[in-house]
Amino acid sequence: NALRGRDSPGRGNATKEATVDSNPERLVALQQIRNALQDRDVPRLQHLVEDWEFESDHPEFSAAVGTLGLLSKERDQAIGELRSLVRQGALEAAERALASWSFEKDSLPLEPIRHRLEELRESNVSGPSDGHLKEMEEAFASKQIGKFQRLLTQSPDPESEDVQRMAGQYRELKREQDGQVAELMKAMRGRDAVVLEARLAQWEFESDAPVVLQARRRLEMLRQSDTAGESESGAAAALKALEEAYEQMDVATMQCLIEDWKFGENAELNGYALKLRQLKREHDAQLNGLLSAMRGRDPVVLESKIAQWIFDPDAAVVVQARRRLNALRGSDSPDRSQPDVVSGSEEVSDAVSRLHEAIRIQDISTGGVLVQEFAHLISNPDVASAVSELRRLQSCHDSQLQNILQAMRDQDPTQLQLAVAEWSFGEVPAVSLARERLKQWKPPAEDSLVEEALEAMRSAGEDRDVPLLQRLVDEWDGHSDARFLEVAASFRQLKEEHDRQLNEMMAAMRGRDADVLEEKIYAWDFEPGAAVLVAARRRLEVLRQAALRLQMF
Repeated sequence: NALRGRDSPGRGNATKEATVDSNPERLVALQQIRNALQDRDVPRLQHLVEDWEFESDHPEFSAAVGTLGLLSKERDQAIGELRSLVRQGALEAAERALASWSFEKDSLPLEPIRHRLEELRESNVSGPSDGHLKEMEEAFASKQIGKFQRLLTQSPDPESEDVQRMAGQYRELKREQDGQVAELMKAMRGRDAVVLEARLAQWEFESDAPVVLQARRRLEMLRQSDTAGESESGAAAALKALEEAYEQMDVATMQCLIEDWKFGENAELNGYALKLRQLKREHDAQLNGLLSAMRGRDPVVLESKIAQWIFDPDAAVVVQARRRLNALRGSDSPDRSQPDVVSGSEEVSDAVSRLHEAIRIQDISTGGVLVQEFAHLISNPDVASAVSELRRLQSCHDSQLQNILQAMRDQDPTQLQLAVAEWSFGEVPAVSLARERLKQWKPPAEDSLVEEALEAMRSAGEDRDVPLLQRLVDEWDGHSDARFLEVAASFRQLKEEHDRQLNEMMAAMRGRDADVLEEKIYAWDFEPGAAVLVAARRRLEVLRQAALRLQMF
């Protein structure tokens, strides 16, 4: 058979195959791939597949690529299951899952899981006493959410099944309370005493909650107010605000005041509406001219557009234009006629970085300019995600500004103080005007208000809600009560930890390692609806999809 094989037509192919197989470098690479497959070492196998320098249609290599996709999916599911068990505090189930781990031994994603399991083992005590558990159940049944939260935080074993079950019930109760708070706040912003009284009657939680006390004061004010006189004074206040906004050429505030006018026909209002249309046309023309000049490379043209700007000299677009002008002047040289050569990836990276920075500091003005500047990159998923988050922030900004303007029109010190305290963005003319109004009206600083503010601060601190706590601390800054100083000192420590986690999250979002980003998301222990957390989850999804496409390729 061997002698006959030498004379067979396929002998040449066999000789060629033997020659190919004799390539020592390829044999070493194949052996490394076999070893990685045998050890189910997904990161190592991924690295070997990416570094393959031989025939892409080699049968064994092609099989390894297909197996890599299946192993990666199976490994991700195992890691996800482990993390879920650890989050639930299921110590025994997590240990069994870890013991059955069948992939690489020194896996980086397992390190925080092992660390957390060790903490669970150390804290695995007998669990909450029957009395403590009974108190939590009573607090849940009576909807005493403040007491319920304190009992949860004081539990000797927060990872026990009973406490985890009660924590789930607390979250459901908190969502229900948040819904009723939102309805109360909406009724307080209105002018209908009947609606507000109905919302108060529907309240099912603590009767001495700060929002309930504020609603009762608002209801009393509405009942005692004279509708006709209030309408007249509200129109006068709105016209005064329009006059000040026009003097400052504040187009946004003028537009909000005119759109929200509710005092019937008024000749002065019509005059301001005409002025607004003229201002807006001029503003939009100058804005488009600035943006066009910023996209160009002629510093003379850009400098001329900046000089022609007649609106807010510190507007975000003007600041960006000045930076662009400095960059153009700095790059002026004999080779200036040569265009800049910037790769698409570098431009996208710069766009995403600047958009995320605007999101981080909640700079709506700069964000709006950047959205227009990078409109041509909107097809990129990272850019699109950042733009979507900026638009969500813009909607929140407009809603908060609307509440402030409404309170100013109503000449309601209590409601205006509440609306200003909710403001979470940078200073704008309308907000500055509102603060001045509060100083003129001098609302009474009753002891009950002080106690409500302190309780709200303590609640925000327990919830680790840094933005809300920041607003409350700023609002009561300088108050003589020494307890505010204690809250401010605690807030600074919480803020440092918040900023550290925020910076680490932003750094992970700028990278391309999905595992690192997922760990930062898992480690975040502040407000669950934070903008950076939402953006990070979207970024993680983009990275996961990119990795999946690479595996399929």
